[in-house]
Amino acid sequence: MAALQRTRVGRFALADAVPLDALTFDTLPAHLVSPANALSELPAHVAHDKAREDILHGRAVPALFDDDFVVKVLDAQGQLLALARAGNGLLSPFKVFPPD
Repeated sequence: MAALQRTRVGRFALADAVPLDALTFDTLPAHLVSPANALSELPAHVAHDKAREDILHGRAVPALFDDDFVVKVLDAQGQLLALARAGNGLLSPFKVFPPD
């Protein structure tokens, strides 16, 4: 074997890649992927009202997850708020993405 070539990373395939020289200031927005979509393989939890504020301040919130795994936490509009660890009926944020 002389070389290896990665053809896929998660849901992103080499066939869908855009050559750097094809990107311009005008074409870039059409190729961007939102953070929530980039993490499409993760289970999602939508946080409303007080739970949204708790998550944004790094506080755990009750959830219907008992297993230990990572969950993306979204607001009602589908924007990524945080990555949280699910377990024992709680979501504990470990990386928070405050809105602009």
